[in-house]
Amino acid sequence: MYNLKGSIQDGVIRIKARAKINLYLRVICKRSDGYHELVTLFQEIDLADTLTFAPAPKEIILSVNCPSLPDNEDNLVLKAARLLQTYTHPPLGAAITLEKKIPLAAGLGGGSSDAAATLIGLTQLWQLTLSQSELGNLAAQLGADVPFFIHGGTALGRGRGDEIEPISPLPPEPILLLKPKLRISSAWVYKNYRVHLTKSAQTINITNLIKDYKQKRALKTLLRNDLEEVVLSRFPEVERLKSLLLEKGAQIALLSGSGPTVFGLFEGAESRDQAYQALEGEKNIYCRKAHFYSCS
Repeated sequence: MYNLKGSIQDGVIRIKARAKINLYLRVICKRSDGYHELVTLFQEIDLADTLTFAPAPKEIILSVNCPSLPDNEDNLVLKAARLLQTYTHPPLGAAITLEKKIPLAAGLGGGSSDAAATLIGLTQLWQLTLSQSELGNLAAQLGADVPFFIHGGTALGRGRGDEIEPISPLPPEPILLLKPKLRISSAWVYKNYRVHLTKSAQTINITNLIKDYKQKRALKTLLRNDLEEVVLSRFPEVERLKSLLLEKGAQIALLSGSGPTVFGLFEGAESRDQAYQALEGEKNIYCRKAHFYSCS
């Protein structure tokens, strides 16, 4: 039913909250509510945070292994827990532990994935009966990317990115992630993006293509991210990392979300591993091997 399902041992639930990349991101127009209308292709990858959920009295307690991440009401995990608690009024609270592995503010959806994992983990812990639609509605209140992580795998996102259409899995492509030591505000990126004329024809083409499994590898000719034009023009280090991936053999290198992480898509694991060996020693760069993840 859900993308995430926790393993249970001695009443404690443990869930992997996986990162995502955006294989395709088109900005269609500015909406009347201030957000942008998007068409994006989400792909879950095997880089993951780990959350554990244990029964507790009425209160909700959060412990985090990352000093730079708040364990207060600003944390999406705690926001998700409070939202679900208010919606369902469970008889128990929860002790939640978050072990971070996904880089912060990276364009990889780590906080959103943690929030989705919290909704699902507490649903299991508290033995709630909630539909995927209910969880999706709660997820949308927490952030535009959170509904994707309720589904996971490979999915098309529309609207703010929160209208999710799951699609059949793509091949488990090897990728390499590079993140510079900088933060980029998503709000700043969207504010500085100039919306071009409608691209509805291209969005129809990709929708048709991804439904045909035999043609999925042709996606490599279509991968794009409209937000790159803003990020690369302002942050030359991001453009340098993209160029490095291409120099080291990536077939395609692309910004994920609003960045600053870029990913390289390689023909095979051997060429990806060679690139990793060449780049892992670069100073002030997070370098990590990964694969597409399928929840099926």
